[in-house]
Order: sequence, then structure tokens, then C-alpha cells
Amino acid sequence: MRRVYIAMSFLLVVGSQCLLGQSSRPLATTPPLGWNSWDSYGLTITESQFKANVDWMSQHLKRYGWQYAVIDEGWYLSDPASGGKPAWHYTVSGNGLYFPAVDRFPSAASDIGFKAEADYVHKAGLKFGFHIIRGIPRVAVEKNLPIALISSNLLRQSLITYLLQMDSLPRTRSRHIVRGQRRCSTSPA
Repeated sequence: MRRVYIAMSFLLVVGSQCLLGQSSRPLATTPPLGWNSWDSYGLTITESQFKANVDWMSQHLKRYGWQYAVIDEGWYLSDPASGGKPAWHYTVSGNGLYFPAVDRFPSAASDIGFKAEADYVHKAGLKFGFHIIRGIPRVAVEKNLPIALISSNLLRQSLITYLLQMDSLPRTRSRHIVRGQRRCSTSPA
């Protein structure tokens, strides 16, 4: 019984410290407010549909604190309604990175990615986002595409360490990084 009292006393002291520490920080008055294309379009959003939603959001919701317009997964599929993974065509750059499907996002045709969409959203006074798929696309490995320049310092350092062992930084391709058939079961491609 004495152990129970000691444990409860400890929990009360620790719990009160946590509550006191949190009370000094102001809480947000709302959660982050924004719109995500997945809820309305799933994988099939197009540039014109996205811009129409941005316009509506800017005119009707921005004054209430809504600020994020997000293109969700599937923006790299040129044929998202074709019936699923076996039939999908994945759009990747020459460096093996997913790239906006030009048939759905025509402004990406000049190799600028989502810059036009981001500029459009920012001009409306909102913030732009898009769903990023982690890892190296399977299609990049199948085509043995070169690895793009990496901007993340942590990822760059771990890859450089690996690549120095190979002594082939300029010749590094997707198959050098992806080993065997190990892949994430949730990976789209």
C-alpha cells in the first residue's frame, strides 16, 4: 500500500509540473486551417480545379483564418483514374524525382514544377503545400535514373558517406541506393 501512495505522489508531482509548464505557453485559438485536395478529388485533382478552390477559399474562408491550400497525393500520375497501380503512368524527372503530371498541371510543362501553383496561391494571400512521397520511386529504380541533388543536410551526409565507399558520386544511380526488393508496402510506385 505504501508503494501505491509513493507512486501516486510521484505522478501528482510530475503531472503538476507538466501542467504548470504548459500553462505558461499560449495555446492556438484554432488548429491550422486549410483545404486539402484529397477530401474532394482523391488522386484526380487538376490545375484548374485546384485554382478554382484557391479562389473560393481566398474569397470566402481567408477572413476566418483559413490559410493553407494543399495538393495531396497523386499529382505525379498522368492517368489517376485508369484503374490502379498496374495501369498508372508515373511522371518522374530525369533525376528520378516525382514531377507534376503535365496533362493535369500544364504550367509544369516548362520544368518549373509547382512554381506557378505556389505563385498563384501566394498571390491570393494563402500558403501552398503539396504531399511529398518519401523514398526513391520504383519507376526511377526500374529506369536506373541518376540521383538528384539532395538539399537535406542529414540525408546528404548519410548518402555521401555511402557514396564515398563506392567512390562514384557522379555515376550514382537509383539502383545503387535501393538494395534488392526491399520496399515499403505503402509505396505507390
